[in-house]
Amino acid sequence: MYFDEPPAKRVSKGRANEVLQAGVKTLATGCPFCLNMMTDALGSSSSDDAVQVRDVSEILLEAQEPSSLEPAVPSGSSPT
Repeated sequence: MYFDEPPAKRVSKGRANEVLQAGVKTLATGCPFCLNMMTDALGSSSSDDAVQVRDVSEILLEAQEPSSLEPAVPSGSSPT
């Protein structure tokens, strides 16, 4: 059974208000459902003051050194 709450009472709206009050620039989550919910609630505005909603894995990958992302075994050779 699916129950759709009125827009004013949706959990996502309350959470979005909390995020906006905190004044954050980036919201990180590891939950795909939360990623979609918060992206919808915060809007997909491209303005400078918009909050970015990102998956934790994206942030971690971005923080890695480029050299650490190279394969352990060079292309064309096989591991021993």
